[in-house]
Amino acid sequence: MTEVPLRVLSIAGSDPTGGAGVQADLKTFAAHGAYGLTAITAITVQNTHAVLTTEILDPDLVERQIVAVWEDIGVDAVKIGMLASREHVLMVAACLGGLSGLSSVPIVLDPVLQSSDGTEFLAADARDDLLAELFPLADVVTPNTLEAAVLLGRSVATEAEQRQAALALGEHARSVVVTGGHRETEDVVDLLSASGMVRVFRSERLDVRSAHGTGCALSSSIAVHLGRDRRTLNHFATFSDRRGL
Repeated sequence: MTEVPLRVLSIAGSDPTGGAGVQADLKTFAAHGAYGLTAITAITVQNTHAVLTTEILDPDLVERQIVAVWEDIGVDAVKIGMLASREHVLMVAACLGGLSGLSSVPIVLDPVLQSSDGTEFLAADARDDLLAELFPLADVVTPNTLEAAVLLGRSVATEAEQRQAALALGEHARSVVVTGGHRETEDVVDLLSASGMVRVFRSERLDVRSAHGTGCALSSSIAVHLGRDRRTLNHFATFSDRRGL
C-alpha cells in the first residue's frame, strides 16, 4: 500500500513573484517530498523591489479554507506565515486549538511583521495577541532579529542582544529560533532557545543577490521535518499497540 504523502498546511499571504509567502512554502514542501495545502490570508501586489498594495482576506474566509482542507484531506503539520490583522491572529489560534486533532500536529510560526522594504504586514495592535495566543501553540517560532526587536520593543543588534531576545521570546513558546541573517556580520548566527537553554548555530554568510523568502523557506522546512518525525512516532506507536509492546 502506497503511503500518503506528508500533508503540510501553509496559512500565509500570497506573493506574485513566487519568492515568498504561500508560493515559496509550496516550493519548499515539494522539495522535501511533501504535499502542500494552503489557506491564503492576504493577496499582495509586489515585485522584487517593493510591496505596492495588499488586500486582506476576511478571517471567516481564511477559517473556511483551513476547515475545508482539514476535514477532507487532513494535515500532518502547519506553517503559519503572514497574518494581516488581529482578527486573523485570534481566528487562527481558535481554529488550531478548536478543531479536533489539529492541535496535536506540529505547528511552526514565522511571525511575518513587515516586508524587506519596510511595508507593515501585521497590524501593531495584533502583536500582543500573537505573543499571547499563537506563540504558546507553536512547536517552533522563527523570528528574525528585526521581528524579535519589534515584538520585544527593544534593540536586537548584537549577538548578546539576540541571545536575550531568544530567551525572552522563548518564555512564550516551546522553542524559538531567532535568525541572524539581517545582522551585518561576516558569519550568520541563529540562536535556538528551548526550556531556558540557548544553542548557537553559526555558519558562513552566502553571497546571494536577494534573501527574499528565506524565512518562509526555513520555517516551511522545519514544519515538514517536524511533521515527518511526528508521523514516524505515530506509526511506531500504532505498531507497538498492535503487538502489545
